[in-house]
Amino acid sequence: MEKQFIVKKESLDPEWIDLILDAFDLGMSVEEIKDYFSKKRYSS
Repeated sequence: MEKQFIVKKESLDPEWIDLILDAFDLGMSVEEIKDYFSKKRYSS
């Protein structure tokens, strides 16, 4: 079972939220978004 995290809305960066919502609008799946961000984290 995957770990799930609960965060307070106030602690989220609005810019990141907008990026994720835009990705959903473009038809990306949650898994694709997670893969994208994990690759960005480790490639920096």
